[in-house]
Amino acid sequence: PRSEIQQEKKQTPLEIAWGVFERQGERQTMEDEYTQGTINLIENIKADYFGLFDGHSGDLASKYAAEQAVIDFQMR
Repeated sequence: PRSEIQQEKKQTPLEIAWGVFERQGERQTMEDEYTQGTINLIENIKADYFGLFDGHSGDLASKYAAEQAVIDFQMR
């Protein structure tokens, strides 16, 4: 196991500054996922979304949730 720390800073199209911090800890792999994006709600109204998904016993569910979140937001 390794204890790797990753940091990342970004800015959204709507000029919201944000960052992420990851720490794997004692697990063999990183199981958590995050997502961020900007979607069009109606006409010219945009919204930024952020999601953090906690993986348990692997990353399958957290990866699916991170990928599916934007699809669900856009469908509503």
